[in-house]
Amino acid sequence: ASLNAHSSGRLTLTGNLNASGFGDAIVLAADKQFINGVNALLATPQGRWLIYSNDPADNVLGGLSPRFTHYGCTVDGLCSGDGFKVATAQGNGLLYSSIPVIPQRTVRDDASQQQDESVVLIGPSPSTSPVLETSVGGGTSGDGKNNRHNPRQQCQ
Repeated sequence: ASLNAHSSGRLTLTGNLNASGFGDAIVLAADKQFINGVNALLATPQGRWLIYSNDPADNVLGGLSPRFTHYGCTVDGLCSGDGFKVATAQGNGLLYSSIPVIPQRTVRDDASQQQDESVVLIGPSPSTSPVLETSVGGGTSGDGKNNRHNPRQQCQ
């Protein structure tokens, strides 16, 4: 059997959950917060668990460890137009509707010109090489258009 639960506010685990279903055996969705303050386990021996929530900063995972994390997703499994497909992703996952924006900071380009950069993380968790999309302004080389960067590229 599978378990699906949706809350229009906070979804709180108060104990372990077990589901023997195949595929998406446990799907938990919270429009606002997911709280696992008791370190409950999600057991899915023949499938996986998925947790949908708004913002990771509002959650308490209580030791749950996903294989992947993705941003810009809705409960129906659709994610922002970056090509990520929840249905074909492997393992347990955390899916957030928000897309985090890293605060502006000053970086230096190759010509040592200072630029202001706003970075949006699009795609899977950093462990699976997301794409960093940036808007660059100021300096002589920035044209103000979106640019894609290798996440392993170092800024000095």
